[in-house]
Amino acid sequence: MSNYFFCYDSSLHKYLHKIHKQSYICAALHQTTHKTFWLYERTPEINKLIEEYTTFMKQ
Repeated sequence: MSNYFFCYDSSLHKYLHKIHKQSYICAALHQTTHKTFWLYERTPEINKLIEEYTTFMKQ
């Protein structure tokens, strides 16, 4: 597993950063698609929050 998580989902980014105060390393544009992404370091906390978000969104 990579040590980094590339987040292309603005809703997930808001969940991680604005609601749960997780810091991201940088924000950038994908070279080909020009879509914004946020780069997070993978931590147990980030992994847990991503799993919670994914479970919640499937409902």
